Amino acid sequence: QPGGRLTLQADVAGSWGKTSTPFIKADFELTKGSFTHLETGSKIKNIGLTGSFASTQGKRAEVLNLTAFSGETRNGKFKGRVQITGFKKPVLDLNLSADLDLSELEGIISAGAADDLAGKLVADINYRGAVQTGSQMAVAANGFVRLSGVGFTPQGLDVKAKDINGQFELKNGRIWVDGLSAVVGESTLQISGFFDNLIGYILFTDQPLHFDIRFSAGKFRLEDFMANSGAKTDSSGQSSIFPPGVSFNAGFSINEFSYKKFTASQASGSLSLDDNVLRASDLKFSALDGKATATGLLNGRYGNHAQVICNAKLTNVDIPRMFNEFSDFGQTSLQSRHMKGRGDATIQYAATLNNRFETDEASVAA
Repeated sequence: QPGGRLTLQADVAGSWGKTSTPFIKADFELTKGSFTHLETGSKIKNIGLTGSFASTQGKRAEVLNLTAFSGETRNGKFKGRVQITGFKKPVLDLNLSADLDLSELEGIISAGAADDLAGKLVADINYRGAVQTGSQMAVAANGFVRLSGVGFTPQGLDVKAKDINGQFELKNGRIWVDGLSAVVGESTLQISGFFDNLIGYILFTDQPLHFDIRFSAGKFRLEDFMANSGAKTDSSGQSSIFPPGVSFNAGFSINEFSYKKFTASQASGSLSLDDNVLRASDLKFSALDGKATATGLLNGRYGNHAQVICNAKLTNVDIPRMFNEFSDFGQTSLQSRHMKGRGDATIQYAATLNNRFETDEASVAA
């Protein structure tokens, strides 16, 4: 629901028909403006802006230019300028300074990939680049964004991200992060590295996100980072068990790792996600009262199911515990209660999982 006083002067010239539209040039000013998101009650007030608009003329694209804008929330404020060139393939030129409580913007800026916003954001950024799907994050970007106590619920996950603290630095179209800490579900993370298109992914729908990071975790629960039950559909109409449009490379060290009944400690290795395939390499960890190394992949390209392939070497492990934590590898003939003792093993394992990550017993090959 908008409010405020708008002063407008416009010139309209040219023919109007099936194949032609007149040229429009307008100058405008908004004073004492407001914008209220009715569903959540979030409100931006005391909005002031001056700007101009010129429609398409010949080969020249539309230009919407806000030479100055400012506004307030209940406990925050912002100011800056912005120019949008071309509406079919828009290019954004933005200068923004902000000091905001994100909970006061719920529903206004979180319509893309996140809900339940909370925490403090301080930003001073310059950004120039395209905003359509598949574009690089920016032709040029610099500045910083500082987060304090930020929380949100990523769409597609059952968990909440909270206690996010750290500073992002924008450099040449990437967002670099050093010393970012966060709690996601039961997992606690420390992250450094860079993100491509993080702003576009948060603020707009159908935007890709790529990141290259190193992270450490006191505790890491894999379920905290898996999509909700049921395959997700991306912008091309393909379904996926992973969040659509997300790819990454990540090196890690984890004190405590868990997935369902399986637990491990002192884990390290590398993970990558690309085109709905999660790959793991150079994995080393202590588990099953012994040691293990492994490589593997989880192929999520099949929509309503996924294929897992794993090669592992186990040293001095507790055999009944191994069968128990891997749910007897999806079969009932030989179970953990039937055996005892310890052993070494070299394993090749493959199976099909449904979109709830449950093993199809008939598919198991080991």
